[in-house]
Amino acid sequence: MTILIVEDEPSGAILLRRILEHGGHTVIIATDGTHALEVLDERPDVELVMADIQMPEMDGISLLKAVRERPDLQDLPVLFVSATADADTVREAAHLGSQGYLLKPITEPSKVLERVNAIARQYPALLADPDACRARAGLTGEEVHARCVAFSERVHGAIEEIEEKGALRAESAAALREYATTLGARRLLRRLDAGAAGGERALLVRELRALTFALPVLTD
Repeated sequence: MTILIVEDEPSGAILLRRILEHGGHTVIIATDGTHALEVLDERPDVELVMADIQMPEMDGISLLKAVRERPDLQDLPVLFVSATADADTVREAAHLGSQGYLLKPITEPSKVLERVNAIARQYPALLADPDACRARAGLTGEEVHARCVAFSERVHGAIEEIEEKGALRAESAAALREYATTLGARRLLRRLDAGAAGGERALLVRELRALTFALPVLTD
């Protein structure tokens, strides 16, 4: 997963980064809720937010409220990592749809990875593993690469189409669906199934933009 850590204490952010990167995850750090929202605008590939509660500028609960108010972020998982766990805060976080709490101080890194990996299993990755795609579809490595290149072009074209015309043509959606099926982009398939109207359009565009970060790794 690509994980955004929101933590104003550098030592806490560094500890979490080390644990998560050791587990194979990609980590981005924001220093407070306001900074986190800026990062989420710039990095639509963020798949999990891990936030402290008590922070300057914008605290964790306020950040979660802001996230849930945005159509393109409505199902982004948020997990709190905090020493604050009073009953009212816990209830409010649950009511807003958080993934719960990890309590500070963190003394068992394995517990952090267990919780994060459980969330990763609940929310499908942007793309399936290329080796798995090759084996499942009976493709060569060169064929998978070529499809990733073509998929990347289709993704950029779809973003332009939605932004310019406000909708996605049926033939564009069909082409995206074909590549997404072959390459294991299950979240994009879910967005396409939901359609591209209202709030669903915002979710679709965010998923397409997220793929613009993921696909270059496979097309170099």
